[in-house]
Amino acid sequence: MDSKVEPGDVIGVSRILYEHYGVYIGEGKVIHYHMKNSEIKLTVQETDIEEFLGGASTFFILDCEYRQPHKSAPIKYREAEEIFSKVKVFSPEDTIKRAKNKIGEGEYNLFLNNCEHFAIWCKTGIRQSHQIEELLWFIPRIKQSAKTALCL
Repeated sequence: MDSKVEPGDVIGVSRILYEHYGVYIGEGKVIHYHMKNSEIKLTVQETDIEEFLGGASTFFILDCEYRQPHKSAPIKYREAEEIFSKVKVFSPEDTIKRAKNKIGEGEYNLFLNNCEHFAIWCKTGIRQSHQIEELLWFIPRIKQSAKTALCL
């Protein structure tokens, strides 16, 4: 465990096609959307950090004090995104309390309530997923590129 991570931090791990997010609550535990082998849907659960990492050896901490959260360095990749005005963040204790109150919730929705929405909401009260925002930004451009390519 990296000594920089503190209880109440929003942490993430890079997977092949996406990033997975959760709230670190201390003592090697994370609350995040997770699917146990015997379940058929994702629910908010408390797991150990190893299960959260899913075989990865590194993770990042998401700095949620800005309208556009950015990641720590050098724990894991990607430079800070453009920073806008600061937003209110909950204390570590309140962040953990908010996460614990959602344990058992099964309202996962890729576009409206995914693991990133959940973790950022626990810290800021704002439901955001920058991964989904980026995807929605790219879709019309891909469609336009395809139309242009067909016309050539």
